[in-house]
Amino acid sequence: MVAYFSDEQLSHPGGRGRLARGMTYLAAVVFFGVAVVMAVLTIAWVVTGPIAKASYGHAPRCGATITDSCRGFVTGQITHASISGGRTDFGVTAGGHSYKTNVTENGAPDLKVGQVVEVEVWQGSVVAITLPGGQRVITASDPQWQASNYALPVVGVIMFPVLSFFGARQLRAARQGTKAARLARRSKSPDA
Repeated sequence: MVAYFSDEQLSHPGGRGRLARGMTYLAAVVFFGVAVVMAVLTIAWVVTGPIAKASYGHAPRCGATITDSCRGFVTGQITHASISGGRTDFGVTAGGHSYKTNVTENGAPDLKVGQVVEVEVWQGSVVAITLPGGQRVITASDPQWQASNYALPVVGVIMFPVLSFFGARQLRAARQGTKAARLARRSKSPDA
């Protein structure tokens, strides 16, 4: 958490005041910096999600060779699986490659090591697996899931103004402290 300095600490003309003002300016820069990063991530997520979804939706099925421009479907085998906090992390070998990914759904299936599954690969990542019973389970790499998941954009839209507010508040406090320190130095100077 950010330490807030009192008006007296910020307006102190000596070293303690400079330190308090410096820390307050630094806090303002951090707040504004994180706000900008959140805004950029939000814009990137909103823009790239639909583009990736459209590209994935129009991609043809791969032939014998899986490339980034097609959707590959190969038989694979589960190499490890663990469930923690409603999320299933798993590894699968398919088409001579080993992949690690996670399931996006809270009701993740109980995957077993050695279980044979159909694996859908898109641009080097597993986007879905189909279980022996026919259930298709998407992963966090699935572009359709990413395009429809607006958690990050919502957080970004909320956090940008909040972080900007706290940054502006810190900046205002530091400026007022600097002004008060200058006035205190002037009033103590022999020329006054």
